[in-house]
Amino acid sequence: MRAFWLDGDGWHAKLVTISDLNWIEGGRANAVPSRPPWHHDFLSRWRGALGGKGTKWKEREILFGELVAKVAIRGGDVNELHARDVDALINCMLSLVDGRPVGSRQQNLVEVLNSFLNVERRQRYVRLIRTFAQLTNRDAVLETRSPKHTQCRKTIAKACQERSCWRCSRRYSLQLDAMPAAYRSA
Repeated sequence: MRAFWLDGDGWHAKLVTISDLNWIEGGRANAVPSRPPWHHDFLSRWRGALGGKGTKWKEREILFGELVAKVAIRGGDVNELHARDVDALINCMLSLVDGRPVGSRQQNLVEVLNSFLNVERRQRYVRLIRTFAQLTNRDAVLETRSPKHTQCRKTIAKACQERSCWRCSRRYSLQLDAMPAAYRSA
């Protein structure tokens, strides 16, 4: 049988026998194994470059250079990716895929998401992270009430009652006001 396939630079052909075919689940076969998409290799190399505190600098620069070359990023260079915290975004999304922290010292996904979204310049990614969490069936993590905020609220309330000094009360009440509304009513 003659097999034809399109590769980056044009059409190719070769003769194959039935024993040469690659059988796929479901009973289908192909004569030329398909290449995995580019991002699979990129993400496996990204995971290989992870250290205890995130992606190693040298490897990250190489991977960012490849990302800039492969994906059309407006005004894109490696410095732009750093400015937009793309490394933290990739690690956060990989954490959602794996269901555990990736490239982070955090203990669980709630901590990963809290620390990622706690940085103001990363707020632009909130909808992306929410959608990605839904696609990976991890959207329940976004609704988790953090015990740290509940404990913080109790500590602040207790400190305000114990200290009658206006300066201390003012500081704690400002901290309480800075907390998200969902945690203030706990």
